[in-house]
Amino acid sequence: VQMIKKSFPAIEVVVVDRNVDKLTYASDLGAKVALVDTTTEWKNFIEQHKDHFHFVLENTGSASRFSDSISVAASGGTVLWMGNIINDLCLSKNVVSSVLRKELSILGTWNSHYKALEADDWSDVLQFMSDGFQPSKLVSHRIALEKLPETLSKMYLHKCRETVFSYVKVVIENE
Repeated sequence: VQMIKKSFPAIEVVVVDRNVDKLTYASDLGAKVALVDTTTEWKNFIEQHKDHFHFVLENTGSASRFSDSISVAASGGTVLWMGNIINDLCLSKNVVSSVLRKELSILGTWNSHYKALEADDWSDVLQFMSDGFQPSKLVSHRIALEKLPETLSKMYLHKCRETVFSYVKVVIENE
């Protein structure tokens, strides 16, 4: 959100998530947010925003969200897939037809590119940071190294929806 708002201040950024804490961070950074915590809420969001967004960034890794990103993309729009996909992705005939009818551009990206002595993703981020981008605003927890196994366990159990551990980014500090 910070990088998009810095590069394109007039653009409305909408962040959709089931994690209230992440949405709070996104809202504080200037995004409009939508909480979709249930399957019904997600279906309603998709229906209400069908063919709505000119640029869609999917970063969950959920196969169904890859398909949903096509549903909410407007004609002539761009869909960027960056979530590390969890399962196989099978696109139905209707979804593929939608891509064709809407003349969508679907792009993929993988983490970052390093080019040693040339401009690359890393140098771009350093430039953003010198222009005011603050990745530290995303840090929700600072822990000592010996707390890492416990924290990873909490994160895993939260991801499995067995317990609640609200976090955005965790930094391990060397005391």
